[in-house]
Amino acid sequence: MTQYQRGYRFELETKKLWEAKGYLVVRAAGSHGIADLVAIKNDSGYPSDLEVCLIQCKLTGKLSLHDRNYLSATARDLSVSAAMAYKEDGKYREEFI
Repeated sequence: MTQYQRGYRFELETKKLWEAKGYLVVRAAGSHGIADLVAIKNDSGYPSDLEVCLIQCKLTGKLSLHDRNYLSATARDLSVSAAMAYKEDGKYREEFI
């Protein structure tokens, strides 16, 4: 299995886990942009209660300082959350940034 395939599978795994939490999750396929996934949730129906999270998926758990700062700054500028999903010792982990 190629690194791309492993990354793709991990993104799908992460997407399913966030969907199980009640989020609508959109995968930014091949974008090489700020986030691999965008998760959106609104339990109340009011636009002001919209929850949005930009998610970067990294199998190794390593995100460069530049990329981490960029993700954090973008999320802050948009007034949304940011998280990194990764694997550690074969287990799924999340870290909000």
